[in-house]
Amino acid sequence: KKQFPNPQKTTSIFKSILNVRKEVFFHSSFGECKAQRTRKPAHLLVFYGFILLLGVTVYAIYAALTHRYPLALWNPAKITGNVAALMLLTGTGIMIHNRLANKTNYGKNSYSDWLLLISLFLLTLSGVMVEMARFLNWPSAYFIYFLHLILVWFIIIYAPYTKFGHFIYRTVALVFIQSRTGK
Repeated sequence: KKQFPNPQKTTSIFKSILNVRKEVFFHSSFGECKAQRTRKPAHLLVFYGFILLLGVTVYAIYAALTHRYPLALWNPAKITGNVAALMLLTGTGIMIHNRLANKTNYGKNSYSDWLLLISLFLLTLSGVMVEMARFLNWPSAYFIYFLHLILVWFIIIYAPYTKFGHFIYRTVALVFIQSRTGK
């Protein structure tokens, strides 16, 4: 017989979100994996690199709309974007290396795993190339930018079908479990 949580002992959704934030922001359960020690730092680099680049992109759109664009190389947003790009390239590079080296049998090398890793790596690399092309006045800058935009939309459209979607799905599941069990 299954035991269901007592509905009178549920936690509010806001308290559940606060309780889950440590797991989401610090990937605390990843520290339990002793077989592959690079897994947690790689995920953290990708997670925070992506969030930082998302913020920089929103700022760049705002700057373009308010005619404060292009940003200089010493602009704090540009520096943050470059650091975040390095974080993403490093994190996805570690993940790709671990999968190719197959150091452990943890996880599967499925199509959706590779789809996200390769597309995120290429998206970041094309973003770096767009920046270089723009500052060095390469004639191919617009073609590289077009490729970058295709990769942006590819990531957005395929997000629910790759491991990228698990960021949202896992967070919602953790909040739900926390609200029902307090664990």
